[in-house]
Amino acid sequence: MKKSSNGNIFARIWNWIKNTAWIQPLLIVGIIFGIIFSIPSITSAIKDAKEKNDSAETFYARYQVTLEGKENSAAQKLINDIADEQLDGQKFFLVFVSSDCSACEEAKDGFAELKNYTTSELGGNKFALKTIFTDEETDDQDELSTTPFLNFLTSDDTTSFMNTTVDWVQQNSIYYSKHMLGKSSFADADSILDSISNGYEESSSFQTPTVFLVDFSQEAIDAGNQGVKEAFVGVPGSDKYEKAEFLAECWNTTGDFAK
Repeated sequence: MKKSSNGNIFARIWNWIKNTAWIQPLLIVGIIFGIIFSIPSITSAIKDAKEKNDSAETFYARYQVTLEGKENSAAQKLINDIADEQLDGQKFFLVFVSSDCSACEEAKDGFAELKNYTTSELGGNKFALKTIFTDEETDDQDELSTTPFLNFLTSDDTTSFMNTTVDWVQQNSIYYSKHMLGKSSFADADSILDSISNGYEESSSFQTPTVFLVDFSQEAIDAGNQGVKEAFVGVPGSDKYEKAEFLAECWNTTGDFAK
């Protein structure tokens, strides 16, 4: 069988390299410099990949409940299940976030640290988080006259849920009565919670991160206070540990969340 001419050419080149002593050191040096010069590119690529994996958007996306499907979306089903109390045994933070939100970036450190808490540190419940992106783009958004989130936010079911939740928080939340009642500054959630229940002309007006603690654990059911127990905007704290501690107090109804 006739050998290809390309194979013969490569064989001759390889034999020439092996039999030509002076070319071998040059090849070795060339390979070494090639590796050295490629290190910055490799390091940069690794750094970019790590930053992407560590980003707030990537973190929240792991827990995303999508708006895809309009009135049949997973997000709408979740809201309906909370309102209809169809989530027995579940306890989780529901957080409304956006991709370009600096406050969401800061809050992410607290949630990520809280994830490391043991079940015993969280009152016998395992950490759980669900997120809804206010700037999510969906495959069916061209069928809408508005954004997917605003379509979700202004649905009858979501509007009713928001109104009921905000009313309950303003009347029953210990944290709200201690820290927010009667305040109306942008940083305090009195006016913000009012705005949540009133709806928006633009989804970009919805404050993020808006955090709900949803509790259908057996303990909550036995006490007759299942459902949304807290709602606030932003996660206070100077570092990830203080933010996680704040969230843990909310989860466990201790500290600023205790009577």
